[in-house]
Amino acid sequence: MDKRKPTYGSAVRMAELVMMLSKAWRPVSIDQICNDLRISSRTAQRYRKALNENLSAADGGDLLRIIKDSGVEKWYLADQTEITTAKYFQIVSVYVALALLKSMEGTVIESGVKQALEILTGTLKPSAKIDLLQFNRKIRFTGFGRKSYSGQNEVLACLFRSN
Repeated sequence: MDKRKPTYGSAVRMAELVMMLSKAWRPVSIDQICNDLRISSRTAQRYRKALNENLSAADGGDLLRIIKDSGVEKWYLADQTEITTAKYFQIVSVYVALALLKSMEGTVIESGVKQALEILTGTLKPSAKIDLLQFNRKIRFTGFGRKSYSGQNEVLACLFRSN
């Protein structure tokens, strides 16, 4: 009797799920996951369960974690905890604003932006603050030759997360 040749569709889609989440710069909605992988929500939940039962994060918890954002279920990888809130990107946005407002040095505008940065970074762990100090090495503003970065969110996120 001939055995049916095994297919690895589910394993490949689970690997694609992990890759998708690792490349994402923010938690991904379950709807987007299902749409991108062409699977049902029930199948996605089975994949998450199988991955969490067989793989774990460095802290021993689930590899794939869930948050609710305005009632929408979103998934992210455990080692991406800094992206579970908008705070990280708010801080990056303030850094970019400071770089773009060089002509405002010494004004109340610069003071206000720096105060906003202090408020945003006030609750961060010291290690996260050290990482943010490296941000100035990642972006440079020359004052001329403006370029549009719309549609480049994934590239910018990768840049911001890199050391």
